[in-house]
Amino acid sequence: DREADEAMVREFADNRKYYGEMIERRNMFARRAYVSKKLLEENWKVGYMTRDEPLNEQDSGWSFMAGNESDEYVNDASHIVLWPVGAVCQMDPAVMQHITDPVGTSLIRISSDAFEEDHNDREIYMEKQG
Repeated sequence: DREADEAMVREFADNRKYYGEMIERRNMFARRAYVSKKLLEENWKVGYMTRDEPLNEQDSGWSFMAGNESDEYVNDASHIVLWPVGAVCQMDPAVMQHITDPVGTSLIRISSDAFEEDHNDREIYMEKQG
């Protein structure tokens, strides 16, 4: 609630390079993602996340899975819900740093708070929410 002085304006301008990513992240929060009910009902953390081409303006392209779903489970539409990306980030904050990753991204959880690109050469680190 004070008028910006020259130093504040300079600091704001110097940080301009970060604003695009922040705006992109904020816009992603309201978009929808496919989310496994294992995350919501069994309290697993996201173990596997992949981003496909969005289908429409409300779609993020993201799918978030625990990583222990069978093909049968995933192919049953009653086990998948559309949920806002921001809600997934609130549930599992480690996801946040990746939500602006490009289409084609596939990540697996490798520790309680880290993901890496999936090369199908290691197991998914499985953990339930605290």
